[in-house]
Amino acid sequence: MGKEQDLLVAVKTGDLLLAHKLLSKVKCSKTKLLGSTKRLNINYQDSDGFSALHHAALTGPTELLSLLLEAQATVDIKDINGKSSSSEPESPDRLTAHERDV
Repeated sequence: MGKEQDLLVAVKTGDLLLAHKLLSKVKCSKTKLLGSTKRLNINYQDSDGFSALHHAALTGPTELLSLLLEAQATVDIKDINGKSSSSEPESPDRLTAHERDV
């Protein structure tokens, strides 16, 4: 499996440690010479057109969203249905008790 798929799996499963490890390599590689290493494509999309940010918006903890945004994930990438990560519904576990009751 490639780094991009590893990131998607980490986000889908909520593996914050692995996601952080993969994304820290993105930050480190920015300081190296161009072409000296293959960079992780943070905006890689699966067969449904979902990026890591799409998956995080659907199921991930807010810490994953923050990590992806800090690593400069693009927020307006569209999936195969034309939806961006910002148009995905919030996961119920991210709602406050008051918001769930409303």
